[in-house]
Amino acid sequence: MASSDSSAALWDPGGEYVYFLHEGDLWRTASRSGATSKISHIEGREIRQLVSASGTTLWLDPKVDSTTVLAHDDSEKQDGFYTVNLTNGGSKKNS
Repeated sequence: MASSDSSAALWDPGGEYVYFLHEGDLWRTASRSGATSKISHIEGREIRQLVSASGTTLWLDPKVDSTTVLAHDDSEKQDGFYTVNLTNGGSKKNS
């Protein structure tokens, strides 16, 4: 599976975190402490794009602390949207 090294970083609406892609996974850095952690890896998929609410802000569903990403399945040669929970890193394919 070919991986992108990075993607345009997007801020959360409150400016507390910046989200970015690295090697097909979703990562987050805290703006105050600089602490960086991997949020989600979708097995068999490469996350290729974050969904923006506006130019520099990540789209979030605050009710369930999640975002939507575009992921690629290289073996099936198809893309799909996935909901990623930002608290536990879980993901599910959107229907």
